[in-house]
Amino acid sequence: MTPDETPSADSLSAREMEWTAVENGIDYLDDAVRILAYPSAESDRRRELKYAVLHLHAATEVLLKYRLFRENWALVLQKPAAAQEITARHVEIGDFVSCSVDTAIGRLRRELQVAISKEERDQIAALGKSRNALQHYGLVQAEAAIEAMAAVVLEFLNRFLDDHLLPDLPPPERNRVGDALGRIQSGLGQIRFYVEKRLKDLHAQLEPHKERTVVCPVCRQWTLVAHPEGPARCLFCPMTMNPEQAAWLYSAEFVPYRSPPPTSDLFSQPLQPAIDSCSTCRSKTLVQGTVVSAGKGRSISFCFSCAAGRIPLP
Repeated sequence: MTPDETPSADSLSAREMEWTAVENGIDYLDDAVRILAYPSAESDRRRELKYAVLHLHAATEVLLKYRLFRENWALVLQKPAAAQEITARHVEIGDFVSCSVDTAIGRLRRELQVAISKEERDQIAALGKSRNALQHYGLVQAEAAIEAMAAVVLEFLNRFLDDHLLPDLPPPERNRVGDALGRIQSGLGQIRFYVEKRLKDLHAQLEPHKERTVVCPVCRQWTLVAHPEGPARCLFCPMTMNPEQAAWLYSAEFVPYRSPPPTSDLFSQPLQPAIDSCSTCRSKTLVQGTVVSAGKGRSISFCFSCAAGRIPLP
């Protein structure tokens, strides 16, 4: 095949390329788990956590896209219809625009019927935001929040490897990644144990406040408690935020934006967060569509300033 030929599925499924992608993805995973599960007291923890986020995101991107690649290499492209313009040489040197992780997830679910839960999709999206923050302007995030996010993503990737990638690896290649897979399994157990133990330890503190406890927009645990006379505080992260920050972050992460009221302007107005002024305290911290721990599955109006005015939505 000459460099100008359009690649076929067979020409792009050579064992060398298959092994390189899976090896890279597992290598990234191995490193991220090592950092999160076995912290080194002598090292710079902030630096370690930075690379844990970057490598976990890289592992997610590589492994998800490789499964698409093995099904049909064109599914990895940002625009699959442009596959006829891509040659084998373009693929070999990476001279093409690939799809986003979010698009890859959509194609895996739609084209290959890969089961990816909403929680997993949300945590992968949160991981992508953390990675982007690190890349472009830095990130300040608690270790506990990173571990909680990583636990869900790692659980998914562990299952994804078992169900969709490892069964088709030839035995020699499977043996080569065996040690790394063993370390990943062991480290995942450590991270999972930490998250579960932390939530269990917090149960007694959270139980009396279920009426004003919501999912934390940072660590995504049911541990953010709003206080009528002070800032909201997550007992898991721990993250503290004033009522305005809490309302904005919660709305941005969990509540669909709403259309602005109609106007006579020539230009359309952007969607707006579902935040209103509270009739009790007058603060603009009332989030329409909040779900509190005491009423999971039911949306209410909730004020993050006074932790009151919880009126069921129609």
